[in-house]
Amino acid sequence: MKGKYSSACSLYRGQWIADKDLKVEVAIRRLTNNDFSEEFQKMAMHWAQLRGGMTVRLLGISFVPCSLVLELLPMGPLNKYLQGNRHIVKVADLVEAAACLASAVWYLVRFYSGSLNHKLNQ
Repeated sequence: MKGKYSSACSLYRGQWIADKDLKVEVAIRRLTNNDFSEEFQKMAMHWAQLRGGMTVRLLGISFVPCSLVLELLPMGPLNKYLQGNRHIVKVADLVEAAACLASAVWYLVRFYSGSLNHKLNQ
């Protein structure tokens, strides 16, 4: 998150137990100050409406502690993966990653311009 919450968030890896046979690895972004403000509520509502296939999905919200439960990216952020594996990543993979990133940015700008407050380079 950017702005007011950039230093007020902690990121955790967790497991969501949907039922006895389904366990899903998730990322949990928790506000360290537990401030469930109107700004946070608005940001969570907009994130919940995202339906693009190239964006991280919001799976749930916890009120105590104040947290977002997000789809886990098991390989981490794309930029860090590409930097750490540049010696094995093929040009075709870079082109595909660039196309996916462009698709996600287009989707966000087209449908949510001005309503999302998130850094693209995280």
